[in-house]
Amino acid sequence: MNQSVSRIPFAALLCAASLFLCGCGASGAHEKAIENAIVAYPDYYIEVRSLSEQVRSQYDDSGKSAAEYTITADIPYYLSLDENAVSFDPPAPDYSLSAAQYRSRARLLLRQALETYALDHELDSYVEVPLTFTVYRSGSSWEAALSGVSKNEIEQTVESMMDQILDGSEAYTQNALLCAVAGSKNALLKDVFGGGDYVSLAGVTDVTDEGNGLYTLFLTFPDPVELYAALAEDYYASYNQPFYGSEASVSLSADDLSGVDVSAMAYTAGSAVISCDADGVCALYEAPSLESYIAAAKAAAEATAAARINAEWRVPEQETPASGTILEGESRGNDIVFVTSAEVGTYYYVRFYLLPGEDVSEEGELTLGVFITGGKKATVRLPSGYYRVDCHTGDAWYGLDALFGADGDQFGSDSAIRSRSGYINTISFG
Repeated sequence: MNQSVSRIPFAALLCAASLFLCGCGASGAHEKAIENAIVAYPDYYIEVRSLSEQVRSQYDDSGKSAAEYTITADIPYYLSLDENAVSFDPPAPDYSLSAAQYRSRARLLLRQALETYALDHELDSYVEVPLTFTVYRSGSSWEAALSGVSKNEIEQTVESMMDQILDGSEAYTQNALLCAVAGSKNALLKDVFGGGDYVSLAGVTDVTDEGNGLYTLFLTFPDPVELYAALAEDYYASYNQPFYGSEASVSLSADDLSGVDVSAMAYTAGSAVISCDADGVCALYEAPSLESYIAAAKAAAEATAAARINAEWRVPEQETPASGTILEGESRGNDIVFVTSAEVGTYYYVRFYLLPGEDVSEEGELTLGVFITGGKKATVRLPSGYYRVDCHTGDAWYGLDALFGADGDQFGSDSAIRSRSGYINTISFG
């Protein structure tokens, strides 16, 4: 006797009103297990005809605890249906979805409509798909499992038909194209917004078809003045040490907004024109107002941050003193000649610390500091005693506090030098 087992994902049922098992014993138990697995299959509508005959033709009575069956299932050939017979309209564009997500939603709604139609109507055309079931003993009964490969085969067969139907629908393709335009926002407008995190906060409120492959994308997004001001504040707060020389410039990026609270920010609106071809490949056509608005807010915030940083943390370069100038202490006492090398440094600043003995690990008392141009020598005078010598070199002078800044080098003497009456000591570094 012919029989049919069906599975529709929204309400499990047996298509044959009076289904019974023609097999007996283990064969019938195997059939019942497969039948249960078909009814329990949750995803797609399938029909299995003549299940008893298919099971009996493959049944092995050797008493094994597991067996594998290949069962032919029928899937409605949805491409053969008259599109006017099935009640389906593609969903309205949802600009929070990508084109792929919109297709998935439309595909699901179309499948629901087609499967409902297939359940209520006699169909003429089907696609045969071989399904693999493993039947195994579970306690005193038998159970069956549909293989993953078979599930994939069902899915690919049905989804392929759904895609062909959708791609032939003008209403769907237009809606999908609008979603593709909206979905291009993050990639195409990242530079306009100044960063990926910022553009991801922009919501698409509408997309209008301007003709000739051009679409206007309408957006709402956190006010750039507030957002970039917050980034500027964070940038300024990150400074905690002086810098030397030229004024600092600030470049703000909205790629990472993890430290910015946008919840209380006002939102504003803007638009961009996107070009998009029939395959959904989009490019930024123009966004002059949006770009200038955001760029102006960004530039103003960068200028404000730079001004604050330069005022608080910058150490400006100072005019270079003449070689041999004494800047600390007083030159008196015995002659000390200090010889420099231009290869070691463009400029030198040498400090002499009077020690209580000959131990250069002692800090000593600063007695004299002299500025020398590299390659020249300078004669200074120091009272009799032992001295520790600190030599600083560099290319730019920032004053007594900073000396040659972060790029300067420092050298020290391994032993104390001695200033004594009647002697001229010559010292060189380099």
